[in-house]
Amino acid sequence: MNTLKLKEAINLDTTLVGGQSFNWELIGNFYYGSHQNSILKISLEENTLHWQSYPVLNDIRIIEEYFRLSFDYESMIKSINKGDYINDSIVKYPGLRLLKQDLFETIISFIISQNKNITSIRKTINLLKSLFGKKLVIDNRSFSLFPNLEELSLATSEDLKPLGVGYRDKYIISAIEYLTKSNLLERYKYLSEDEVKEELLKIKGIGNKAADCILTFS
Repeated sequence: MNTLKLKEAINLDTTLVGGQSFNWELIGNFYYGSHQNSILKISLEENTLHWQSYPVLNDIRIIEEYFRLSFDYESMIKSINKGDYINDSIVKYPGLRLLKQDLFETIISFIISQNKNITSIRKTINLLKSLFGKKLVIDNRSFSLFPNLEELSLATSEDLKPLGVGYRDKYIISAIEYLTKSNLLERYKYLSEDEVKEELLKIKGIGNKAADCILTFS
C-alpha cells in the first residue's frame, strides 16, 4: 500500500458515502470504489491516507485529482463561514470534501438518484455497474467499473429494466443520446459553469436541483 500524509483532514465516511458519490463500499478497514477506469482502495489512519489504484498501480495523479488535494480547503471554509447555518454545518461535518467525479457518471447517477434514498441509489448504481461495466478482480473480490458513454449507449429500455428505475430508464437513454449528439463530455472543458448548466437542463429528467448537484460533485 502507498501512504500519503494529508495537509488537511478528510472524513472518509461523510465524503465517500454521504450522498455525493454512490460508488464506495467499506470492506474491513478499507473503502473500495470506482472512478473512471480505476478501482481505488483507501483507508485513513490519523492524517495518513493508505491507498492503491488498480489496474494501474500507484497512480497518485488519480488520488490527487479525485480528492482535490491541491485545493486550499481551509481558506475556502474561512471564506464561506458566514452566518450560523453555514457555521453549524462546518462544525457538524469536519473533513467533508467535495470530490472531483467523472461528469458522465455524475449525470447518470443523479438522474437515478431522484426520489430514492442513499442506500437505494447505491444498490441501483452497483447493479448498473455489474450489468454494463468492466470487471476487475482485486483482493479476490470482483468489482465493476461505471460504464462509459459508449458502453451504456448499447443499452435499451428493456436492458435497463432490472435497475427498477421505472420511467427514468427513458431519461437515461435520452441523456445518452443527447450527450452523444452534443459532445458535451468534451466541450464542457471550454464552457463556463452557467453554460454547462444550460446544457444539462436540456437533458430530460434533469432540473435545477439535479443540475446543481452534477455541477458541484463533478
